[in-house]
Amino acid sequence: RRILIADIIKEINASKKTVKVLEFGSGAGELTEILLKSCPLIDLTCVDLSKPYLDFSKKRLSEFSNVKYIKENASKTKLRGGGFHFVVSSFMFHELPQTERANIFTESYRLLKPGGKIAFIDSLQKNDDKNLNWALEQFPKNFHEPFYVNYTKNPLEKLAAKTGFEDIETELSFLSKSVTASK
Repeated sequence: RRILIADIIKEINASKKTVKVLEFGSGAGELTEILLKSCPLIDLTCVDLSKPYLDFSKKRLSEFSNVKYIKENASKTKLRGGGFHFVVSSFMFHELPQTERANIFTESYRLLKPGGKIAFIDSLQKNDDKNLNWALEQFPKNFHEPFYVNYTKNPLEKLAAKTGFEDIETELSFLSKSVTASK
């Protein structure tokens, strides 16, 4: 997470003003913590479907007052459109069916300000690194991941382009990749 989110952290900190960031699928707060500790001028909103995860994260990161926690579906939020500079997520997309992945890209686009960015971190996908395709094929055999095979066959970059995002970039780090794009 730290390697793949490093450029976004630099961009947030370079702005020298408060940056509104939305985190989808914040879970227990691993990425949340990295962002809060690395970006002093961040206004962070965490969205997750799991109240226990949100409660855990809220308690664990209670020293921070610049974060809000919302129990909601990332594919269709009640948040006002055009209010965020960044939408981020970490290892969420491989847990979702294809239609929900597409809906979350659409919702991210709606929620971003013009020029805003997405930064999504997840597993590699098929042929990102052909030498590791074997690992992607083996993973769902060893772990119960019902949407993983479909995830590996449907590149996030194509979803970003189909949604209307521009300047799409990917970065790989062993079995993980990040996809960034601009509205």
